[in-house]
Formats: sequence, C-alpha cells, structure tokens
Amino acid sequence: MLKFIRWLTGFVEFAFWGGFNEGFINSCLEKSYNISDVRIENGARLPVGLIKKKVKTYTVQKKTLSDRELQSLASKQLENKLSSELDGCEIIKRKLTSSLNSDSITVKGYVICLENIGKEVKITP
Repeated sequence: MLKFIRWLTGFVEFAFWGGFNEGFINSCLEKSYNISDVRIENGARLPVGLIKKKVKTYTVQKKTLSDRELQSLASKQLENKLSSELDGCEIIKRKLTSSLNSDSITVKGYVICLENIGKEVKITP
C-alpha cells in the first residue's frame, strides 16, 4: 500500500552504494529537478545543499597590437569603466597618463567629481 501511495504522489526512491552518487545529483541539477528534500531510510531529512555550477573553458589566444592600438583599446576600456562608475556625477577635474612598457600599458590618473549623495532635509527645533 505504501508503494502505491508513493507512486501516486510522485515519490521516487533511489539507493546509492559505491560512493559515486554525485553523477546522479549533477544530472538532476542539469535538468532542474528539485531534489532538495532528501530523506534517509528512517525518514529523517538529510541536510543536503545543492549548488549548480557552470564551467566555461577558455583558450589563451595571443594577439599583437601596435602601440597606437594598445593605447586606443586602453582608453576605450577606461572610458567605459569611468562612465559606468561615475554615472550621475559632475566631473570637476580629471587627469590620466599612460606609459608603454615592453609588452603592456600602464594607465594612471585621478578623477575629481561632485556627487549628490545626500538629501536636503529641513531641521526644525
């Protein structure tokens, strides 16, 4: 009778031995099956945490740039970063310098900006 009730409610029972159960768990995660309520034989809940990881492999590719191309690329990347970080700020002063090394570029600088970080509230005694 218990097996029929489990079948009716969608209960699935698995038994693992041999120590290689992570393949099953990974397959369930890839298919978005909820297996967070795992119980052991006596009915006690097994505290299992499940983490889904995606791993992407990159290959190193060598690219040679001229000095002008390297400075242009560094300037574009820095401008993109500054515009996203300083969105809504009034830039008062900025100074950036770059120096070419044998195989890289170093960019140094500073930005002084005015940012509205507070809200004016009238204080009444």
